[in-house]
Amino acid sequence: FDDLGGGKFRVSYFPNPTGDNLSITTNKDLENHEIKVYDTSGRLMMQRAFNSGMIIDLSSFTSGVYLMQLVDQNGQTKSVDRIIKHD
Repeated sequence: FDDLGGGKFRVSYFPNPTGDNLSITTNKDLENHEIKVYDTSGRLMMQRAFNSGMIIDLSSFTSGVYLMQLVDQNGQTKSVDRIIKHD
């Protein structure tokens, strides 16, 4: 994604696939953003305030594919990425 600062915006999720904990980092400092996790049927599974370097616990999630959406304070989608959860 292009950001308002004129550079490319990147989000990294690792490890992917993951078993329990997923680290999320960005190449830009972000304030007032949220991370949302959806299952493949579109059900919102988790919503948290975002900070770069955060770790989210997916241990209670069943194995499968999930979509990670990063949104800004205006509800604009900044990033959507797929992660794989395994047991």
